[in-house]
Amino acid sequence: MSLYRNIIAFSHQGEYLAYSSPDGCLKIWETSTGTLKQEFIPSSHLTATCTTLTWGPSRTISNLPKKSKNESLAVIGDLQLIAMGTLTGDILLYSFTNAELYSLLANGHTGAVNDIYWHYVTNSLFTCSSDQHIIQWDISSGKIKSKWKADKFAVYSICVIDENRLLSASNSIQLWDIKQKSVIKSFGGHSTEIHRLLLIPTRDKSLGEHFLSAAIGDRVINAWQLNENNTKGIISSFVSTSEPGNIDILLRKKGPLRMSVVTKDGHFHLFEHTLNGSMKKPLSPKFTIQIASKANNSSSKPYLIPILAANISEGLDSCLITYGSFIKPVFERISWTYSSGEEGTSGGRPNRRVTGQTEFTTEEDLGGSESSGFMDGTSIGKQNIGSSDPSLVDSWKRG
Repeated sequence: MSLYRNIIAFSHQGEYLAYSSPDGCLKIWETSTGTLKQEFIPSSHLTATCTTLTWGPSRTISNLPKKSKNESLAVIGDLQLIAMGTLTGDILLYSFTNAELYSLLANGHTGAVNDIYWHYVTNSLFTCSSDQHIIQWDISSGKIKSKWKADKFAVYSICVIDENRLLSASNSIQLWDIKQKSVIKSFGGHSTEIHRLLLIPTRDKSLGEHFLSAAIGDRVINAWQLNENNTKGIISSFVSTSEPGNIDILLRKKGPLRMSVVTKDGHFHLFEHTLNGSMKKPLSPKFTIQIASKANNSSSKPYLIPILAANISEGLDSCLITYGSFIKPVFERISWTYSSGEEGTSGGRPNRRVTGQTEFTTEEDLGGSESSGFMDGTSIGKQNIGSSDPSLVDSWKRG
């Protein structure tokens, strides 16, 4: 089975992008300039293929208090840690602030680490693995707080709800009591292995808690109500053009849930939806974006350039995307009003135009592909990149 590995992640405010290459090199770019800020190659005895990575707590994010009673938690926030799970079962904690390895969490898992979840309140790091276990680590000491077998099969994703509960995903989704290590409730909803769980922030407690799930080979993302007594199951579904690879969400005090989805074939989708009840029909994106190169001459057609990841920034009416290749990724912001007639569109349909190095490309320019997206059948392309550079496409296929 081919599992999508989440080896690319934006920092919490989108200032930086971290990526682990197949040879084990961690690269970190500054998104505002596109500058490669740091590279880290683990020493030979630590080198192992990275299977998942995620940014840790920072003092700049709202859910980490600036004046914390837990001094060790404050120190961790200053380090700007990145946790990297490996194929061998170890977890490396790298400090972006100090540009060095902070610690190694070892002798816990015997199989590939598939997902990592930071829980700031308890100074913990939760990991799940193909060895069927979930481990709660103490970040400061690097020691195991608790460990339990969570499934008969590999555990692909975890999501901590609070100090007492977490979700795990394998062939099904389990809601756990962390202290008792017992299953409170099970969820189904997918016919293949579930590789992504994402907790939706709670805005109104009267509406309940919600989470998202995505599965291997499944282009549908399901939204669930996290209610132990709820028997309705899935309350809404979102449909993408292919399997979701990178998902990010934003829920403000007012307004709908916003979700960005980058598919495995390099398309970008933006969804908007208010979670106020069950939906019978799956939801399509508000708009879809594809990126194409500019043809060298009038007879040749532009080719698609993959979008690699996206980040929704708090307080901004835009989404940050990165595309091209990890040799030199390109960063650009997309406005939420992208499909409403602004940014050089006419009647909601984009026209071909060039502003500096940016180009909008219509479906006809790309050959009228049936998979080119929604928004009246129009695909949108950006960035004038010559088709003489096939490495942009080849590197995506290799990834």
